[in-house]
Amino acid sequence: MTTGKLYNYNGIPFIILIGPDGKILARQLRGEELRRKVSEYMDSKPFEISVRLSKPYKGKVFLTCVKDRFTKLDSLQVDGTSFSFKGNISHADQYRLMARPFGFDAYVCVEPGGHYLVDINEGRNFVVTTPDGKEQLLMNELLAVTNPIEKQTEALANRYTKLKEQKKDAEAEQLQKQMSIHWGKSQEAKLSFIKKYPKSFVAMLTAGELLTNDYTTLKEVYALVDTVRYAYSYPWRSFKRKYQEAADKWIQNKKAPDFVTKDMAGNTVKLSDFKGKYLLLDFWASWCRPCRAKMKELKEVYPKLQKKGIIVCSISLDEKREQWEKATREDGIVWANTCDLKPFRTNEIAAAYKVTSVPTLFVIDPQGVIISQNPSLEEILQLELK
Repeated sequence: MTTGKLYNYNGIPFIILIGPDGKILARQLRGEELRRKVSEYMDSKPFEISVRLSKPYKGKVFLTCVKDRFTKLDSLQVDGTSFSFKGNISHADQYRLMARPFGFDAYVCVEPGGHYLVDINEGRNFVVTTPDGKEQLLMNELLAVTNPIEKQTEALANRYTKLKEQKKDAEAEQLQKQMSIHWGKSQEAKLSFIKKYPKSFVAMLTAGELLTNDYTTLKEVYALVDTVRYAYSYPWRSFKRKYQEAADKWIQNKKAPDFVTKDMAGNTVKLSDFKGKYLLLDFWASWCRPCRAKMKELKEVYPKLQKKGIIVCSISLDEKREQWEKATREDGIVWANTCDLKPFRTNEIAAAYKVTSVPTLFVIDPQGVIISQNPSLEEILQLELK
């Protein structure tokens, strides 16, 4: 049998990288990719992940990682309460242990030369200990802060669902505020961790998982994390994509796009109507739960905004008039309130302001320049206006 049939190639040059154990590591390598792959495997060091289960498990367990896409690195047929994975790697990454049929999931921050012991109780309950895995020790430090907050948030979410099913809307609304506070605490904890350990892989991993599209926050994180050493990783690509999308949508300090729309009475409302005044432009929708919560907060501070000399104009992204009208009545909107009754994706005003999620706020100065993009109401009240 020819080598062409054995190695499945029909042209040359055709380069295959084979490891010391005889396994094919990569195929069809050329140029920079060849140099990168050889360097990657030559610089690699062994790692070991040992697992202890609280009860016997019978089935297949996969060792996986997100590279360019979700990748299965290895698998074992397990029948008992312990097993281990061994391999060689050249840089830190997050690996996931998955049992099928479904039994458990566990995550480990693996580094070259690292040894890890994973104790798995049930489902997603697991603890990772290590004598030499610096990144996993940092992950343990982060989880010690964020896990209690996220468990509380999950409990509140479950209570919220039950209250909504029981039509106890007032109580559910109070819980929603608590959930928002807990979410904020979790984000603050993650940001604090990134600032404390900015050059770690876990900082990059955490940056990639931040649940925010706020450009100022992402810009600060971008300046902190190591964008060179971890450029190979999916967390870096995920964070970079999010950062670039936020940067593309950032229009603060630019001229506010003009618009023409109509209020509930059919009157035309234009940006030029507010020339010479400070304007708070509020994009919202009746179906957006955070929008409705923010609308109630906006109504509470509206008198303070008036005293500060700020006019408010809300632009609904609803496409059905009855839903817009109902939400307007329920939320008691008394300021300028408009809607084009078009689907979100085809709304020209939202597109001009690069609004892809709601609620989104803009503060526009008397000269028509956006001086604050997506601020909190508290930040708006603290603005020093000329």
